[in-house]
Amino acid sequence: MTECGTATNTNGEEVCSELERFYERRRMSSVTIALLMFQQAFILGSSVVAGALLNEFVPVDYRDRVVTYQFHGLYAVSLSLLVSYTVGAEVVLPIFKKYDHHRRTITVLLVALFPSAFVVGGVSVTVHSVPLLYIAFTLLLGITLSVYDVVTRLEILEWWSPDGSKRKGVALAGAAAGAGSIFYTLVSAWALVYIGLAQSLYILAGIQAVLSLYIVCSILAGQLDSPPTAAKIQQWLLDSKEAAGAHAESCSDGAHDVRVVMGENIDSNAPRKEEEQAKEVPPAGTSALVPKQLGSRWETLRYPGVWLVLVSAMCSSFNGYATKLLLSSMFELVFNLSTMTSAYLSACSLTLFFVARAAVPYFLMDRFCSATSIGGIAAAASSIAYAVLPVLVGPNAYETAGFTWQLFGFVAVKSVVGGCFAAQSTVRGSILDDVVGTSNLPYVFQTGWEIGGFFGAAGPIVAFTVSMSRYYAGDTFPQAFSVFFYLAAGVAILNTLVYVLIYRQLYTTTKL
Repeated sequence: MTECGTATNTNGEEVCSELERFYERRRMSSVTIALLMFQQAFILGSSVVAGALLNEFVPVDYRDRVVTYQFHGLYAVSLSLLVSYTVGAEVVLPIFKKYDHHRRTITVLLVALFPSAFVVGGVSVTVHSVPLLYIAFTLLLGITLSVYDVVTRLEILEWWSPDGSKRKGVALAGAAAGAGSIFYTLVSAWALVYIGLAQSLYILAGIQAVLSLYIVCSILAGQLDSPPTAAKIQQWLLDSKEAAGAHAESCSDGAHDVRVVMGENIDSNAPRKEEEQAKEVPPAGTSALVPKQLGSRWETLRYPGVWLVLVSAMCSSFNGYATKLLLSSMFELVFNLSTMTSAYLSACSLTLFFVARAAVPYFLMDRFCSATSIGGIAAAASSIAYAVLPVLVGPNAYETAGFTWQLFGFVAVKSVVGGCFAAQSTVRGSILDDVVGTSNLPYVFQTGWEIGGFFGAAGPIVAFTVSMSRYYAGDTFPQAFSVFFYLAAGVAILNTLVYVLIYRQLYTTTKL
């Protein structure tokens, strides 16, 4: 792009320099977004901490079938999802879009406060205070994560989608999330085993403080300012191609009497053809299904495609977070493994999670298949994995720790389930972009986040309490957990059908 730094459009304005500045800003912002995604991935790699908090704040040993539902550690961490998505949708996103001059202040404040959740969490463990536990992980963690949701899920698409590079941005954010989930799983387990729960939370606070310091400096340096509108980006691309075409035409000898627009030869009928194409192509930043700029979140609900995506988000959020907790806890409760061994196996199973987050969007999405196809295949595969899992594990818990083929199969199935959840989470924003267009994403994300937050928080709570009620009634842990896995299989089948309907909506309107 450097050779077109002085190119001008028809109004005599420099255009390639604007495009170059945009690409440079996107590169710097994407690095900062990746670090934010890495920080945020604690919630994906929090099963070790959540399990330890659950055991720490239960007043009795529930594993001896002493009935209690005071699973405060589980509730506090799970409810952070509800708080995070709700605050992001109702407070942070509207402020970012209406009062852009406040975004740096808000982002710096919330990122700087993020480590405080772990400090207060450590104090809550030290003094064994349930109210402090909820303040730490429901309020502080939830509120600070709200800005992460806006930046990592929405703005990464606003930066990368308008010029057709969406898969690269999605893959970058996904790679950071996958790496972070593995990192936090292992570090949390090491610290928990060797120095205890409270100290492990203080160590996590220190790690987050270092990351937050770097991110805050980047934000103050302007590396996380709001992206340009999709219309502006596409106009810069159009002007740069026109300028490049004009330069090529001026340098050609004996050229035909044609105009070069966007790198293509246009004959004398170009005005008429362009007028016909303009009627077919939706405005910049919109889509074929929603071919106009929307004015509110309520307008988006008039379109069936939006409802389908929201139902899909409900299904995948409910299943994903719930089964992640249950599957991680089964290493200890079913296979009688130590915390450290369980963490190693969890990290091993997360490798497919990393691949699904990073490699699937980069190498497959919009190259060999659409985002909707990837989501549908992942949902179908997860439904099979959920249904097979109880049969594979068997009805009885294992008295002694050690290798068994059932454990090997369990790790394999857990990897598949995690990879399917990762794939669906990764492509969900891209599907929304396909359905409503980049410019309309904020309105759909508001509703989608609230649905995802509610069902993401409800999933682990419902899954564990229902399973424990069966365990108290006399079932073994495998039998108690199997009921929810069969329910998850049914939800995944419903999600698969929803993906098929989304695909039909998009396919009958535009080519995927």
